[in-house]
Amino acid sequence: MTVRKIALFLLIAAGVAIPVTVLRAQSGAEVNAQGGILDVLEGIKRRQAEQLEGTWITEIVPQSPPGARPFRTYRTFARGGVLFISDRNRPLDGLQHGVWVHQGGNDYSWSVVQDRFDAQGNFLGTFTSRVNVTLIDRDTMVGMASVEYRDADGNLTLARCATTRSERFKLTTLPLQCAGVAPPQ
Repeated sequence: MTVRKIALFLLIAAGVAIPVTVLRAQSGAEVNAQGGILDVLEGIKRRQAEQLEGTWITEIVPQSPPGARPFRTYRTFARGGVLFISDRNRPLDGLQHGVWVHQGGNDYSWSVVQDRFDAQGNFLGTFTSRVNVTLIDRDTMVGMASVEYRDADGNLTLARCATTRSERFKLTTLPLQCAGVAPPQ
């Protein structure tokens, strides 16, 4: 009877130890004695979220009105869920400020807000956007956006939808003509 109990205990212990070991090996994370499997899962989730971090060049294609022209924005995603977007179509309005979150897998969402001004510096209202995207590979994401314009009193003046496609902005090396240039001393 005791031999059976010991064998059953060893079988259960192996059933727990093997999955934890496999997850640890797959994640590359250190498992401390306190957190164990939860620390491994949190590490995996953090690394997935970090896939979005960096600067992206985004082509936005408005879905209405018919014939609206596509345009480009630059998006920078920082650790902790901070997001900044610049839009060359509205230079008087400055940066869009927002937050992003990893929804799971390759899916992410964010919201941004931006104050809008006329050429004399008068406040016109706000622009907000809500976006859902999917990473289709390490350097490309696609998604849908909903945008709203509100006047200075907060009244909705325009609501539209758009599709987005983003490519990661990558570090490039100095061109050959700069190879012989030395920095100032």
